[in-house]
Amino acid sequence: MRKGIVATVTALALTMVMSGVFLAGCGGSGGAVPLELYIPTSCPEGESVDCAISIPYPVALPVVVSITASAPSNLLAAAVIIPAGEVYVKFTLEVIDDLVPGADILLTITASAPGYAVDTAPFTIIDAGS
Repeated sequence: MRKGIVATVTALALTMVMSGVFLAGCGGSGGAVPLELYIPTSCPEGESVDCAISIPYPVALPVVVSITASAPSNLLAAAVIIPAGEVYVKFTLEVIDDLVPGADILLTITASAPGYAVDTAPFTIIDAGS
């Protein structure tokens, strides 16, 4: 069995009060709206880490953010939803222990959503048997 990561939503947080609600992708620059992924750089097998996703302003519809890894077998299907009117959501990455000694695994975690710029972060799964 290979090491894996599963993302689960654990809490919804932070409502940003603004004078209006905007639609994703509607900006004067014509570019994609930034999507920010906040994730620690590593986690040992069998443990979990707190992470977050944010957008710069609230939007009228929920934003479904896909979380993927550079080695797909290391990530179980994951999506995080930023609710309409919110700018931030927290979630937990749980690293599965494969119970087999081996080398640490370096991944790139990617957060993506339609109409938003992709954000990536390096992440290392620290082998528990090392």
